[in-house]
Amino acid sequence: MVIECISDTAEREQLVSFINYAYAINEVYTLADSKSVITDLRTLCVLKVGVQTGTDFEHTVRHLESEL
Repeated sequence: MVIECISDTAEREQLVSFINYAYAINEVYTLADSKSVITDLRTLCVLKVGVQTGTDFEHTVRHLESEL
């Protein structure tokens, strides 16, 4: 059983069953004393970011990075 953070891909569907009624979103967290306000993911392109590997957000960040 996986509780969280495994993205549904065609390859993974061959190995495990996914529940399609689950809902997840990507979120960005910053330090409490940060003056930055993230309103568009493209603003992350000039910053160091950390993401959990194998998630949809990793693919989103890599896609944005390739557009630079």
